[in-house]
This record gives sequence, C-alpha cells and structure tokens, in this order.
Amino acid sequence: MIFALLCERNGASVTVVIDVNPAKQGHYLPGTGLRVQSPAEALPALPVGSTIFVMNSNYLSEIKQMSNNAYHYVGVDHD
Repeated sequence: MIFALLCERNGASVTVVIDVNPAKQGHYLPGTGLRVQSPAEALPALPVGSTIFVMNSNYLSEIKQMSNNAYHYVGVDHD
C-alpha cells in the first residue's frame, strides 16, 4: 500500500496489484482503491514488457517463471 501511494505522489501510478495469497485476493488496498488480483487474473491483461515491482526479491525467480519472464522486473527490497 505504501509503495503504491509513494508511486502515485511521484506521478507513476500503480495500476495492478498481484498476490498469490488467496486470502488477499479480491480485497482492496487501503487508501488506494487498488484491488488485489491473483496472478492468473492479472498477468494475461498486462502488456508484455510491463514493469513488475517485486516487493520481496526472494520470490523473484518464482515470479519470473510464473509469468514466463515476459516483463521487466524490479526488486524493491534490495540495496
């Protein structure tokens, strides 16, 4: 949520939020109005080459594999 708000303040709005946790899917991020979607729901709608911000880089290789390495990935939590 905080990342999405900071992006918005800097003119780079977040348009999609993806989480593999079914308990979070279908809910909305507070303060943003962004609906949390499953990878199966969100990825087919993203244009190839879109930027995906990965909040936990420990999952980066899994996310790349899940999405057929079709996007530009940015780990947010690394130095």
